Amino acid sequence: MFDLSGGSNPTVPAYRLNITMQSSRLTIIVDQNSARPQLENFGLNVQYNLVDVKTGRTLFSDQTFSRVSYDIPGQQQRFARVRGLRDAENRAGQVVADAIKTRLAAYFVAGT
Repeated sequence: MFDLSGGSNPTVPAYRLNITMQSSRLTIIVDQNSARPQLENFGLNVQYNLVDVKTGRTLFSDQTFSRVSYDIPGQQQRFARVRGLRDAENRAGQVVADAIKTRLAAYFVAGT
């Protein structure tokens, strides 16, 4: 939202962006001795469409995704897995947000 408005509230929005997200986690590497995961992937799949508020017409629909990995240190660091996942969520979200922003810019500049 900040990337699109610069932190200010738009006066009257002319468009609405509908976004649907699905997240996933996948264990990539498992420690053979402890059977605990050492490396996981976090994924975001996003479908979105731009709607003209006045007419209710969908101007375009698209989808994007992001996959990022994060390490899970040993059992000694109890909260490292949680923090690693949160960081992965932030990184994946930023990749998806940049892709959507680029696609919106292309639409408003070229009209396609």
